[in-house]
Parts: sequence; structure tokens; C-alpha cells
Amino acid sequence: MEAPEDTLILTNTPGMAMGLGRAFGIKTVSDSQVITRKGTRILWSKGSIMRHYTPGEYRPKWKNYRLTDLPITPDPKFKPISGARESLARIKTALQSTSRVIHAGTPDHSGQYLVNNLIHEGGWDGPVERLLTHSLHPADLASPTLVPNESFKRLAEAETCRIHADWLIGINLSRMLTLMANQDTPLPAGRVMTVLMELMRLLSRDKPQKVCTCTKPALLDTAHLQAACLHLGGTSPEKTILAAQSLYESGIISYPFTDQNTVNADLWERHRQQPVPEDLPVSGKNLQSGIMLLQTGYGRRLKPDEETVLRCIMNQESRAWHLPPKAASCQESSLADLYLAMAHAGDWAKSPDLAHQKDVQIGTARARHSTLERIFEAGYAERHSLTLTDKGLKALGMVPESAKDPGTFMLWDTAIASVASGTLSSHQFMQRIHGYVADLMDALQRSKKAC
Repeated sequence: MEAPEDTLILTNTPGMAMGLGRAFGIKTVSDSQVITRKGTRILWSKGSIMRHYTPGEYRPKWKNYRLTDLPITPDPKFKPISGARESLARIKTALQSTSRVIHAGTPDHSGQYLVNNLIHEGGWDGPVERLLTHSLHPADLASPTLVPNESFKRLAEAETCRIHADWLIGINLSRMLTLMANQDTPLPAGRVMTVLMELMRLLSRDKPQKVCTCTKPALLDTAHLQAACLHLGGTSPEKTILAAQSLYESGIISYPFTDQNTVNADLWERHRQQPVPEDLPVSGKNLQSGIMLLQTGYGRRLKPDEETVLRCIMNQESRAWHLPPKAASCQESSLADLYLAMAHAGDWAKSPDLAHQKDVQIGTARARHSTLERIFEAGYAERHSLTLTDKGLKALGMVPESAKDPGTFMLWDTAIASVASGTLSSHQFMQRIHGYVADLMDALQRSKKAC
């Protein structure tokens, strides 16, 4: 990419910065930036720099749990995290000495939101270009697509809506359940957490037929990849995420953190025509699975977890091209069954009208395992059997049906997607979520009086 010396590229992970640097020609690397041979600087944030206000930061009286304060429904407010001051100061200084800014966040709502925050908090008010690429392979970055960043404003708004909706439902449900149980220790709850607990309850009651995702001919989104890695090598969902991140940042696969399972036709045709090197360090020479593409031309040995991830992708690619996949043993895994359930919310929705929307997923690709960990830490479920404990069943039993119905999650997911597409404004979304939270609190108070 040709760029003047005062061009600044902002991204949201160090690995992304290194991947971009390799494609554009690295001159020097420090702990805070990559400088390319053209003089372009690439800076990153090392993750999110913003956090949601706490209840007490909105209003001091909200520090304490009181029934009369519910529902708590403020408009969203965010502030920089304390550990981000150094990064923000560095980025602000860089923005003051540049004339061109390129947004190179990950190609999803989260990446759009995170780098938008960097630009806003850094005080830049000039034009911003958005770099569009599904992979960090040098061939894909040789002639990158740059478009006005303003075109993707709604993606960041949708992410803000998602974050605030999760906060509103979680903070109100948690406080109400804690007060109803007369507990001193807060009972955790949330939009994703409660639905995930309901899935665990349903799976323990209705065991699915054993399905080995490493042999099932389906396109791979992140949830199916995690399930496949559990079946194939026992690789945990968290390790799968880390391995997929590493493969992406090395330019080996395209962006893996997705709930999309459709093939990009342009990418399919281009990679189909690429020659595969003879020294490919993993057995298999196939081409593509879903939106995760095998990028050719890399030259490093893979770590064991990376091999597992890539084998799962290549096994799926074999089926896409009607080639025999590499033989693999398939381990039984209740955790894999749970991840598959999260990938097909429509299968568990109470409304039959939502059954056709099977590809709506519970939770975000990066956060599912952390939400599950919170369930274990709260003592709501047994880690090895994935069955709810008495404490978990009691907490779930207090929650109104709508809050634990996967169908409700799907409706909110559709509303967030409508914000991203522009058919629903963020203001309209906030009005709906405020009304829903008020109805939830009203239903819980009625149930408490009934008892």
C-alpha cells in the first residue's frame, strides 16, 4: 500500500499490527508501534480502552442494592479504563502529528467499535479511511480496499447497543435476584448467562444424538470450529480462540471470529486458483471452509493447538471440494454439544415461528467461554458434567420465562442487527430495551408477592 510518511494506521491488537506491518514492509518495531518501510506508523490499543459506567458512577445511591431503585435504566455512558492512559496518550500524540488516519480494526462490530473509540478519545476530527480485508495474508493486503469510515458508523452503534443491553439486563436481573434471595453476595445474571444456563438445563434433560462435527459436512463458523476442535483433539474453546487468533494474525486463515457460515464467492474463487506449496507443514492441501480460508504461502511450524484448528478447517474444506478428508478419531464431548446448541438458538426457542432462524448464535464468538466460566465460578453448574447445581436451578427458576428463552435472545439479536443495517435507530433500540427491563422487574416483583 502506497502511503505518505505521515499516515497513521490504528488497530486493536498487537498481532494485527504485526500482520499489517509484515504486509506493508516492517522497518522497525517497538513495544508501542510498527513503522513500515514507507514510514507509515501502525499503533494498537491492546484491547478495549473503554468500560461501562458502574451504577455508582451514574448515581451514588445506586452503589447499594435497593428494590425501590429498580429498574435502573440510564442512557449508556463509557469512560477510559485506568490502564489505558498510556496507550491513549501515545495515540493522541500520534494523531496530532499525522494528516491521514486509517482504521484497521478487526472486520466485525467489535473491531469497528474499539478503533472508533481510539480515534474519538484521541481527539481526531478529520476524515478516516476504513481498511477492509478478511485476512492478513500479504496477497490480500497488496491492494487493500479503503473506504470512508463513516460508512460503518452503524456497526459501532450496534455494538454500543449490545454492550448497554447486556449491562442493563445483567445489572437489574442480578440485583433483583439477590434481593429476592436475601443474599449478601450478589447473584450474577445476564442476557447471555441466563440463556446459556437454560441451554445447559435443556441439554441435561434431552441429550442430543451424538454428532461428530469433525465429520459433519457443514460450513465452519466459530462455534462449530470450537466444537470440532473439542471432538478432534480435546482442545478447549479458549485455546481454540487463541490458536485461531494466532493463525489469523500470521496470515494463515481469514478472520475466524464470526457467526457467519456462508461462503464469500470472490474469496472462494481467488483461493481456489492459488497454488499450494509442497512444503505445507500440515498434512492436507485443500482450500476453504466457510468464511475461514486457508491462506497459502506461510512458512512457520504450527503449534499443537494451531494444528488442531487447521486440521478441522481442512477437513471441512475437503468436503467443500468433495475430497476425502484426513481420517480422524472423534471424541465424545458434552462441551462440544453445548457449543453446537449455542450455534443454533432456533432449535431451542419456545416460539415455533423462530425455529427457522437456526443460525442465530448465543453470545459472541470471543466471550462464550468467559460467560461459561462465570457460571462455574458462581457455583451454578458442575464443570465436568455441565449440569446445573441446586443453586443454579434455584436461580434459574426465579427468572421470568422471557429472560431465559433463547427466542428472546434471538429477537434482541435481530434488533441489534437492525441497528447495524440502519432499519432501527439506536434511540429506538434503547427505548425498547428500557421497556423490556421495566417489564422484567415488574414480572419479578409480582412473582415475589405471589410467593
